[in-house]
Amino acid sequence: MVLPVLPVLPALLLLPLLALAHPTPHPDGSDCSEERSLPSRWYHESGHPVEQLFNRQNGVNPTDGVAYPAVGSPQWSAGFPDYIPDLNHLPQEWVNALNTAVAAGKIPDNPVATDTGGTPTYPPGVNPGSPEICSASVGCRSPYDIWDAPNGVLGISFDDGPSSGSAMLYDFLKQSKAPSTHFMIGYNIKLSPALFLRAFEELGSDIAVHTWSHRHMTTLSNLAILGEFGWSMELIKNSTGGRLPRYWRPPYGDADNRVRAIAREVFGLQTIIWNRDTSDWSLPGGTTLQAINASMTQWLNGPKSPGLVILEHELTNLAAQAFIDAYPLMVSTGWKIESVADIDGKSVYLNSQDSISPVQRVNGVLLGQTVSLVSSTSSTPSSTSTSDPAKPTTTSHTGSNNTGTNTSQSGKNGSIQSTISKFAGAFGAVFLTVVFYACITLLYRRTASTLFLASALQEHEREKSDEIRLGEEACYVCIHFALELRGEFRTLRASYNTRIYVVEVLNRAKRNQENFTFRVFDRITFGVTQLVGWAFHIIYCEVQGENIEKGKKGEKTLEGYWGGGE
Repeated sequence: MVLPVLPVLPALLLLPLLALAHPTPHPDGSDCSEERSLPSRWYHESGHPVEQLFNRQNGVNPTDGVAYPAVGSPQWSAGFPDYIPDLNHLPQEWVNALNTAVAAGKIPDNPVATDTGGTPTYPPGVNPGSPEICSASVGCRSPYDIWDAPNGVLGISFDDGPSSGSAMLYDFLKQSKAPSTHFMIGYNIKLSPALFLRAFEELGSDIAVHTWSHRHMTTLSNLAILGEFGWSMELIKNSTGGRLPRYWRPPYGDADNRVRAIAREVFGLQTIIWNRDTSDWSLPGGTTLQAINASMTQWLNGPKSPGLVILEHELTNLAAQAFIDAYPLMVSTGWKIESVADIDGKSVYLNSQDSISPVQRVNGVLLGQTVSLVSSTSSTPSSTSTSDPAKPTTTSHTGSNNTGTNTSQSGKNGSIQSTISKFAGAFGAVFLTVVFYACITLLYRRTASTLFLASALQEHEREKSDEIRLGEEACYVCIHFALELRGEFRTLRASYNTRIYVVEVLNRAKRNQENFTFRVFDRITFGVTQLVGWAFHIIYCEVQGENIEKGKKGEKTLEGYWGGGE
């Protein structure tokens, strides 16, 4: 009699697990797993096979909703300078923002260097490595810079695109699904829009600033620096659906505190340098593929602390080939390969997580017009900090683990949906837990009652007594009628009429015992199982031992039906 219950046990034991199956919407409105702290991002990294399959809908990157001119069209390129920006035609709002930052003391009044044969040279008596100047060209590290990747991480990036080596490089990046950041020259984007779109749309790569005309930045005036950043930011914004880059890399690694401050305080840009240089920009002639491969082999097999930020270019096919040759070794030596824009743990863009995520609309390219996706608890110095000169440091900048937060309406809706879903999930978990333990309790009672009855029946069967068999049938009949009359049985059981009724039932069973079968569980349902206990209670506790009709009409007492004497 216990066997029919056993197949149900595994299903009931799994009931509480259903509480874990409810979806919890992410704050950006998408359905994903329960919210918990994650390292830097909650989705697949760029280059992941799944991300490559589902990174865009209908092959189009999400935009901020503004109808920008088609990339490569005359309307798209109109108004942008031809190579060297004209300082007399800078947007006035950029100039105003620069003047405000200077007046607030946020831009150091450092001397402008002179370009002497490709080398920035400061006036006599000025130390480029001093805390006031802190020129990256001489290796001075500002706390605002990123030079190293986290331990065990290899940050991949390419400078000077789009260029003649870009097509070959992009073919390989697409095939290998390697993540990458492209520090692009603004004027090169204007000249090669199709290659730019391959990097941004086809690869989903991260786009960063490499200035408009690729000049030594410390040799330029404040207004010239403003134009180099502003026009690059503007063209990238118009070409990526409204995205504003967060990172820039100075051409030739040439930046000092004045240049950094304009980038940071006016445009919100953070500086990324490098800690290894392949010199692939000098191919051919300055170096060889064999020399680059030897350097790569040494670096990749060396210590993993700090992580590597290797300077590479997409200038020529030879430069692209140098990376292609080294990539298998990057993979086999156990480095965690990331786009260099990801190593700091922040969003790639000031208003979007990356090239394939939703974009928050902003007006213009200035810092005050943007809403950063980085938490206010970031360890990186705030762009609204005072103008204290950045001091050189020998410690590496390992970045923060803050994830982007979206303050858009979809994020608010997602938060409300998340709260409702969590409440429903908690209610479901409590309900299923109660049901689970109720089922366990009822199954225990069923099993105990069944085993008790089976044991009694086996003992009585051995005695082969007609009265015992009659008692068995009476028990089944009593259970049957208890289930059918559950609404009025409790009232009847407390009265003398109940006992008379049971006697009549037993007499009826005696007359028709051939019609009863041993199918107790067919008549027991989940909702009325406890009434079975009441039936046993009547038979074993109230009826047994009482002579209901003792002395009346000479009939047997109930004890007689269970093998007792009269």
